[in-house]
Amino acid sequence: MLLLTPDAAASRWVRSETDVAVELEHEEEMRSLPVLVKVCKLPALWRTYQRISFMRRGYEAGLITLMAALDGEWSGGKIDDSRLKREKPTPTVRRQKKDSFIHEKTGLEFVRVPAGEFLYGKKKEKKRLDEFWISKTPVTNAVYAKFVEEFGQFMVDIEKNLKHWQNGKLPADKLDHPVVYVSWDDAATFANWAGLRLPTEEEWEKAARGTDGREYPWGNEEPTPFRCNYGKNMKGTTPVGRYSPQGDSLYGCVDMAGNVWEWTDSWYDDEKAERVVRGGSWFSYRYGARAAFRGGLSPGSRDYNLGFRLVAARRSPSHQDR
Repeated sequence: MLLLTPDAAASRWVRSETDVAVELEHEEEMRSLPVLVKVCKLPALWRTYQRISFMRRGYEAGLITLMAALDGEWSGGKIDDSRLKREKPTPTVRRQKKDSFIHEKTGLEFVRVPAGEFLYGKKKEKKRLDEFWISKTPVTNAVYAKFVEEFGQFMVDIEKNLKHWQNGKLPADKLDHPVVYVSWDDAATFANWAGLRLPTEEEWEKAARGTDGREYPWGNEEPTPFRCNYGKNMKGTTPVGRYSPQGDSLYGCVDMAGNVWEWTDSWYDDEKAERVVRGGSWFSYRYGARAAFRGGLSPGSRDYNLGFRLVAARRSPSHQDR
């Protein structure tokens, strides 16, 4: 990728390296992607290439085009205006105070998913669920730290398991990131400690997808860097809610596409060897971020992109309303 600026155009070293890259591209040994960042006079050879411009229609349009090019979907020309209009934040449903509460022990906010039918799975079959309450966000490092502080002496090798913590301690710059490197057993133990439970995959999907069978939490438009953390575009996890409200589900849940895969309480198949994970992660591409996509992992699995969120079956009068 060549960032086109006055300094780049004036640099003998940059011009020399770019000429080599152009030659290698002609031989189909590499790909060159010029990106116009600042207005400048370009060398003649550079002018022959299609450029992605961050100048012509603004930063957001340029970034969308760049991401399309990196995904192999852009071969020159314009991205039509209709796509850009879809990138604007979509208004979320306003929920009354009775539709959310703060869980006292964890501090997590829970939102209500009403009872009723919804379209489930790739085939969009009708299913009915009772009302349930699901955490608005995945469990964060800060929330998990409360569990570790109280229950840590019973856990096996915290330093080994929580690899993203520093010497077994919570990193200050990751407080509001989803906790990762948690196995299904860890997540279930945390849920039991909190007096909560993991969602079934049906509950998870309804919270993510609403009732109309949409492809993604926000609708049927494909993911972009403004809606969710996917496709390795951020190189790691991001703070929960970073993509709110434009990436929110109908019920106000955040990060249900990308950021981290989330454990559910469901078995992947009849063999009962793997638990279902949902939602994709920062490492996943569009297909894995779909609300209906399901993966399966051994309950003992831990990874840098694997977390969880929780469900409260019913609201307790002791919980604080918002």
